[in-house]
Amino acid sequence: MKKHIPEQRCDTFYQKPITITWKKDLSEVSQTLTKQELKTLQNLYEKALTDPKKTFKETLDFSNNHSNIPEINNLLTYLYLKQKKLRKAEKLTFKNYLTNPTNLLAKINYADQCIRKNKLSIIPDIFNNIPDLTLLYPKQKLFHASSYRGFHVAWGFYHHYKKNIDHAQCHHYLAYQIDSEHKSVIELSKRLIKKEKKLHSLVSKYFLKLLRSKSTD
Repeated sequence: MKKHIPEQRCDTFYQKPITITWKKDLSEVSQTLTKQELKTLQNLYEKALTDPKKTFKETLDFSNNHSNIPEINNLLTYLYLKQKKLRKAEKLTFKNYLTNPTNLLAKINYADQCIRKNKLSIIPDIFNNIPDLTLLYPKQKLFHASSYRGFHVAWGFYHHYKKNIDHAQCHHYLAYQIDSEHKSVIELSKRLIKKEKKLHSLVSKYFLKLLRSKSTD
């Protein structure tokens, strides 16, 4: 399944046309692994969704011989989190980003970690100060839906932190169109709604104060 997202343009935001897919792309890792190893990785992906506890040991053993491959590190991080081993997951996420600084998933997972640890000022550096995937990876034709959503959520949280609400809303809109029920999109929605309510409250108080001052004149 694919979805073409046309050019997005407004006063404060621009994104080139982009195509999203829900099919997992293992073309890059297939250049590193043998056919049998690639099959093992695919099996681990499937088993991790149904029985993460049993899959953990297999994945850990498999990663010992492939410690620098981002896809394997991402899977192992997911399994650490499923077992509530947060410190190990965070350590591996950071190591994966340092080892594979150009890998999109490694970037997104580290950005997500920075959001959870309230280190939002780092996010632009993670993405080379480029808020458009087609410019960050100009040779890439397709982007996975989860990567697209994670990328825009990260930028949305950053702009919320910087109080650039228009920018944050644009990134939120694009992430919401892909996966409105993902917990990160929901959390960003809550923060934007809270910010909007606060602004409305401040505006209301301002006008109330203005009306009172006029009534006393």
